[in-house]
Amino acid sequence: MKRGFAIGLMMAAGCFGATGAAAATTDAAEAAPETTVPALDTALAVDETQTGTQAPAPEPAAAVDAPDVDASSSNWEASFTPYLWLAGTAGNVGVPKFGQGVEIDKSFADMLSNLNFAFMGAVDARRKRFVMRGDLMYLSMTAKAENILNQAFLSGRVDAKTTIATASIGVRVVDQGPLFLDVLVGGRIIGLNVDMKLTGPNQTFSYGTSPSNVSPLIGARLHVPLGEKWGLGVYGDVGGLLHNTDVKWQALATIQYDISRRWTAIAGYRHMQIHHESQRLDFDVNMNGPLLGFSYKF
Repeated sequence: MKRGFAIGLMMAAGCFGATGAAAATTDAAEAAPETTVPALDTALAVDETQTGTQAPAPEPAAAVDAPDVDASSSNWEASFTPYLWLAGTAGNVGVPKFGQGVEIDKSFADMLSNLNFAFMGAVDARRKRFVMRGDLMYLSMTAKAENILNQAFLSGRVDAKTTIATASIGVRVVDQGPLFLDVLVGGRIIGLNVDMKLTGPNQTFSYGTSPSNVSPLIGARLHVPLGEKWGLGVYGDVGGLLHNTDVKWQALATIQYDISRRWTAIAGYRHMQIHHESQRLDFDVNMNGPLLGFSYKF
């Protein structure tokens, strides 16, 4: 009986141990979700990474286009040059159909004292080898008549308004930076508004006319560097080639100094000849003298 009691006690102990182990296993199973869920999530994440189903990565910022280095070479370059031409005037102004005429010979000082209004300016533009040029000059002056052809008149006066507009286009045939040569073709408009009044002991003569003329021209412009900031400019053109009685030409030489990247000082000498001949007016005048100006590059 003692042996049977011992066996029963051992069986009971075994059952208790099994129950404890089962209980421990149950407790461990209840606590398992707290420790195994993160591991499961990690496994799912790894699986998603491997299968390519994870959320897409942020797109990289769009690359900024690099500036075109050669873009500036295709842009227009332009400059504006207001100037003052200190020109003297010499020549003849006549009215052929009436047989009247006077001579004019005025220095710049005389012209300045007789000047009513003046505007002078030039514009230049370039894109690569294509060039454009424009020049406008307007003069309004009153001059005393000298050497009147008709001796019946003792004194006289000439009021003259002169507009000279030149426009041309061309090609830069030599383009080596500051050394360049342009060949130009274009046209020139000359508008004259002349009022003449002659006075004598027994009679007076008054006459006014406003002729204008448009003529083609050819020209050239050369610039030669004379150092880092100095340069020599030469320009010339001739027009009126299609009209035997209407010839106009000019020549200009300048010394230029670069004050800054945009501003350039200009000093030089200019000569212009205007010859307009018709029954209404014979206008044969030479204008020449020093020129001063400033050029601004845009």
